[in-house]
Amino acid sequence: MQKVQGWWKRTGRPEDLLEANQLILQDLNLYNHGTTEETATITNNVGIGRGTIIHSRTTIRSPAIIGDGCTIGPNTHIDPYTSI
Repeated sequence: MQKVQGWWKRTGRPEDLLEANQLILQDLNLYNHGTTEETATITNNVGIGRGTIIHSRTTIRSPAIIGDGCTIGPNTHIDPYTSI
């Protein structure tokens, strides 16, 4: 969990929640606590949680965050501003 400081965003409507997600992901620092297979492509500013496996021929474009214990791919494409 990340505590956000410096701004306030009301998230009562779906579009507000999407905007808050974008604001948080813009400042995300790269980390990879999972396993990434050799032919996976991950661009800058992607966070990958513990126990997550990124299978072959998967592309993840930043910014994005993948939580703990996920299995992504094979043959998957994840676009920017995605939270899983």
